[in-house]
Amino acid sequence: MRTKEQACTAWREMCKNCSNHEEFFAGVFSAIWENTMPYIELCDEMCDKFSIATLSKDTVAIQELYKTATLNDYQKQKIKSMLKTNNELLLTLNPYILQEKYAFLEPYVNELALDTIIQDRLLSLDDYELYIIKKIVDLSSSYGINSHRLIGTIIDRLGRSSIPGRNNEKFLEKISSLFDLIKEFENQYTLNDEIIGNIGFIIKTGIFPKNVEELEDFTGKIKGMLSEDINTNNDISDLKDDLLYALFGIDLSDAKFFVKAFDVEGLSPELALNEGVIELTTIKMILGYEDIDKLKEVATTLINGTEFKINLFNNSLIEENLLLLYANEFNKCKPKFNESNILTTIDGINVYDSGDQFYSIVKTLGAFSEDGNGQANYYEEWNNDRYRSHINAVSLIRNDNLAFAEQDGKLHIKLGFYDFDETMFLGGGNKDINSTPDSRNMGAKIYSKLSLPSKFIDSTREWHNELDFERKSTDPRNPHFKKNPDFIILDQECEDISQLSVEEQKQFEEYRNNTIKAAKEFGNLPILVINRERIARNENNLIRKMLDDYNVSHDMGLLKNIIIKFNNNRNGCRGPQHKYIREKYFSNQYFQEILNEIDSIIPENQKEFFYEFVKNEHEKMAGCFYDNTTKDMPIQPNELSKRGGLNV
Repeated sequence: MRTKEQACTAWREMCKNCSNHEEFFAGVFSAIWENTMPYIELCDEMCDKFSIATLSKDTVAIQELYKTATLNDYQKQKIKSMLKTNNELLLTLNPYILQEKYAFLEPYVNELALDTIIQDRLLSLDDYELYIIKKIVDLSSSYGINSHRLIGTIIDRLGRSSIPGRNNEKFLEKISSLFDLIKEFENQYTLNDEIIGNIGFIIKTGIFPKNVEELEDFTGKIKGMLSEDINTNNDISDLKDDLLYALFGIDLSDAKFFVKAFDVEGLSPELALNEGVIELTTIKMILGYEDIDKLKEVATTLINGTEFKINLFNNSLIEENLLLLYANEFNKCKPKFNESNILTTIDGINVYDSGDQFYSIVKTLGAFSEDGNGQANYYEEWNNDRYRSHINAVSLIRNDNLAFAEQDGKLHIKLGFYDFDETMFLGGGNKDINSTPDSRNMGAKIYSKLSLPSKFIDSTREWHNELDFERKSTDPRNPHFKKNPDFIILDQECEDISQLSVEEQKQFEEYRNNTIKAAKEFGNLPILVINRERIARNENNLIRKMLDDYNVSHDMGLLKNIIIKFNNNRNGCRGPQHKYIREKYFSNQYFQEILNEIDSIIPENQKEFFYEFVKNEHEKMAGCFYDNTTKDMPIQPNELSKRGGLNV
């Protein structure tokens, strides 16, 4: 590994002598340095000069370096090709990662080219370190996961940065000793997949072997460490932390994050056997113990089990395994397109009815940008050469929660997707999780809050939820760099358009024409019509039926489902553009009538629990960051009612 002393000196001098201003991008400020070239010239290595220039975001310096850089034909051709899909490439790319010795990273190069920090560290590694990383990359690729985050983590922990404050010298010394051990091991044995997995786990966790024997029997080393810890450690938090780190490569705070981030309630027995679910269940078990003697007893049983074996791919990919599970479930959420629900054909475009029961994965154009305004060609705009963010943030909707990202109160063109590459799923949450600031990182970290589709919809209480996939397509049949939509959505507010005001009718007609335009420009994609008014009537009928059923059974589950379903529908018609549906079918007055009716039939022993549930649901609805149309919803029976009610 190169020491990068000149680069670190150049960075220090730049910080002392240069000025900077801040750039605001997606909610995050970053420093843009100016006049850095005199200090960049302190470096002899051209790759270090580019590292300083791209890390400092000095565009003038970057342009100057390209004038004097000596690039081979392969680098020139690769840059030319990459510029077709990323017109800002030269602002973040260090062209020296485009050398043959880094060719094993070709599947990840578009995302790597956005991450100046990982590129900088990568360029510090020697040939043997790259040889080991290639083996880890090959193994992780064969494992069937999204390897971006793992590979980014490995390079980030191995390499040395041009920014001095980012270098942990003690850790880097241990890394150097580890590679000496690996060389010694390879002189005697073969680097099989198990050993490569061990090396990956060691790099990720920083639990280092002392000798070749410990590297070979890494499970034995971990078992010995944990046995000693069990015998000597009487602080339950410390013991939990040590157990979690040795077993899964995560600390106590990360473990608590995973438990909150991934809700696996309601899994089928088959899905419960997913490796990530098993790991998550074990983590929950460890976190749940408050008796240290019991924890020690369980830990002893765990590490002495015949199946106990430490390896990167057995223990340290909890998130990747769980994301694959959720991606598979979300991929099942697609509307039907067949002869039974076709409505008409317009200029060769098939138009389908969504029906009253459906899921769909959607994206609203122009929700947070100027895209999708109808003036440009939608197909060309989608497939343009912008790739500053490599994340495609989409949303899951269902017939009873049509929560599109339309915070500006306008109707937007809506794209529909299905059949995502499941290894491209990065995470998501039941509200806008603002993934864009991290989307320039090779291994974007998404702070997820995921559940299975039904619960995911039932917990969406903001304008929209968010599911994040890699933007690029992995389908060899797709001629485009980016994944393109599979259908276009027409979001129709009411069955009889004449019910709208003249201005609203004009807006809808323009929106309808632009929807057809988008379908044509994307190659005559099918259009899915969502008839909100018909769906709303059906939803009211379902609520009515549940009320009638409750009157017979007094099943508390029915009451909870009534409140959830009403709030789902209410949530899906926030904003002025959906006032017609909201006030006609899901008004505060109607909700008050529902509460009054329930209060007249609910047994006394259920009232306290029920109205506490209503209150909690109301708080979720009223907490929407973007919208206040649900803040005034009732949370108890009308106090003026003769029947009265429970004050909450």
